Amino acid sequence: MEWTNLVAEASDYSSYILLGDLNAHHYLWGSAKNCINGEIIAKSLDPELLFLLNDGSPTHATITQDSCTFSHIDLTFVSPNLGLLSQWTVLDDIWQSDHYPIEIRLDINPSSPPKLEYRYNMKKIDWSTCMEELNSSKSTFTSLKFLYANVLSRYDQFIEVIRSAIEKSLPIRKNNESSSSNDKTQAYQRNCVWWNEDCSRAIRRRKAKLKSLKFIYDLQLFIEYKKLCAEAKWALQNAKRNSFQNYCSTVNRFTNISDTWKKN
Repeated sequence: MEWTNLVAEASDYSSYILLGDLNAHHYLWGSAKNCINGEIIAKSLDPELLFLLNDGSPTHATITQDSCTFSHIDLTFVSPNLGLLSQWTVLDDIWQSDHYPIEIRLDINPSSPPKLEYRYNMKKIDWSTCMEELNSSKSTFTSLKFLYANVLSRYDQFIEVIRSAIEKSLPIRKNNESSSSNDKTQAYQRNCVWWNEDCSRAIRRRKAKLKSLKFIYDLQLFIEYKKLCAEAKWALQNAKRNSFQNYCSTVNRFTNISDTWKKN
């Protein structure tokens, strides 16, 4: 029932993505068995309502000294209009978790709306006008349209009432719209200041051993894998600590505070 309600709620929007650890097993997404949760979700699949992105790759690993098993419990669904525009990939390193990271790429060009910043002069606010505006809008929150709207719509209406009351009660200074010479949104990734070759080497060795476990499992491989996990964890912690200590040694009373906040 909860899954059915969630799908119905999502269908109110033209585009949506639903994903999570649903603990549901079904042959449709690669499981070796079916369960009740899987049956419920499988019956809800409709090409005009819900599009499943999973390609049969396992998303969860249970690695113990006795066995190494994989399951397909992390599911990703999108609205029909995003189905053929989506690329779903399970990454190859679990990063000390039991769930594999999942990368979802959408073949669309996102638009960046102009950024408008409003600054309110709180010293000049007319509280009488503000209260009158808020009181006159109380009926909005008792209307049937508001009560039967979804949570996000009600939140948007609430914010709009507050914003409108403020704008009518005090002077506003609106900054110029931010502009960009490139209409396309460009991805930007900050460099990790503490990452070094020791980190890369430790992660490569851990990932290679994990791949070996997926195909051939024995106790010795498991022990080697756990050892490499510990070594990778130590390498990352050591790199972070050394980087932080090195930076702190350069800080003095002349250090620009803005430069400090820009550090990772």
